[in-house]
Amino acid sequence: FNYTVGSWRVVDRIAPDASGRFFARDLTLTASGAEGTAPTMPVSLVLAEASKIRSIASGVFDVGEGAYYVETESLSVELETIGDVDRIVVRLTEAAPTFTVRYNIVW
Repeated sequence: FNYTVGSWRVVDRIAPDASGRFFARDLTLTASGAEGTAPTMPVSLVLAEASKIRSIASGVFDVGEGAYYVETESLSVELETIGDVDRIVVRLTEAAPTFTVRYNIVW
């Protein structure tokens, strides 16, 4: 999928793994502002949202009490709670023309 959010062009690619065990998702954000214009920062990407999310290993999260799992590999993520909802969030804070975020959705 290709779309624009604020000052970012987004290429959102999700594809099944050859084993059929998980989906691999790549989000590539590219600044779409005028030449020399800094992109809007910071950017927060919500990778998952559920009534309950818990870390079960380094970079592995149980979403919705076993509904599915998120593997973030080398991403720096935060768990946050807003009201009754838990979220896995990636925060991009440094201005750069392009970011790529990769993670797996495992069932």
